[in-house]
Amino acid sequence: MKYLKFLLLTVFIGSALMFFSCDKEEDDNNQQSSGPDYEILIYGRPSCGNCQGFKDDCDAEGLDYTFYDIDNNDDKNAEMWNKLNEAGMGGGNITLPIVDVNIDGEANMFENPDIGEVLDAIP
Repeated sequence: MKYLKFLLLTVFIGSALMFFSCDKEEDDNNQQSSGPDYEILIYGRPSCGNCQGFKDDCDAEGLDYTFYDIDNNDDKNAEMWNKLNEAGMGGGNITLPIVDVNIDGEANMFENPDIGEVLDAIP
């Protein structure tokens, strides 16, 4: 009798697990894209007050971002200048931070933006 109860319980649990795992798989396949992918890239210096203030604003808004220290990363410094030149913004002095709201691989560059500008640029 104990064996029969154990067997029935095992079959019931196995069936329940199979049912819920199939249901989840179906839900995953029916999810739709929420829109374009974007990332926020911040180019600046750790000692820069504007940079820290902008990062604090992003944190307050719950935005994920990547910060690049342009003094200690020559590749990212060059990347920043290349993006600025492509955007027609690289002709002189700049005020940090430089922010790229990169949407589906396309750079959208901002010089020392306020958080509202960046929020408006996010799809």
